[in-house]
Amino acid sequence: MTQDLYVKIDWPNLPDSMSDELLEYSTNVKMVGNLPKQEYYELLSNCAYMLYPTDFPEISCINAIEAQYNECMVIATHNFALSETVKSQTTVKSKYDTQEYFDEFLSLVKKYQDEELYTQAVTKARVDIEKYSWQNVAKSWNREIDSMFEEASGIVNVLQGKGETGVRSSGQIGRAHV
Repeated sequence: MTQDLYVKIDWPNLPDSMSDELLEYSTNVKMVGNLPKQEYYELLSNCAYMLYPTDFPEISCINAIEAQYNECMVIATHNFALSETVKSQTTVKSKYDTQEYFDEFLSLVKKYQDEELYTQAVTKARVDIEKYSWQNVAKSWNREIDSMFEEASGIVNVLQGKGETGVRSSGQIGRAHV
């Protein structure tokens, strides 16, 4: 890999042996803790990996989305929303905070030292996260809102006695003229 391996360490109970093994995978490893957003974005833009071991029940993970957008490999826990945000090719499925989890996590780091596999995975991830772009999220919400208005319009027509247009009511509300 031509990029440095940056490791954001926020991992309770990280064994020293795993930390030492992670250090083997780059000649210029920098260990960092929590960072202000601006520093984080600067680091992320030059990052080969974002390692995100967690047992926190994420409902979404903007950091993982941002990393993938910048073609940074994300290796994370398969639980919670991370299994959707970070596709399973780079998620750890073992029970968190066990030796098996640590081993599986490290094996993914080792696996993606292969430059071809790494490039394929980050390219696929970059395409997969396009659904989270503001443009695509807005389109999705527009479709949902349009559908709600369409359904509401059909109900109004039934209530106003203008006929049934795809909305069926089991109650006695209004009169439907067919």
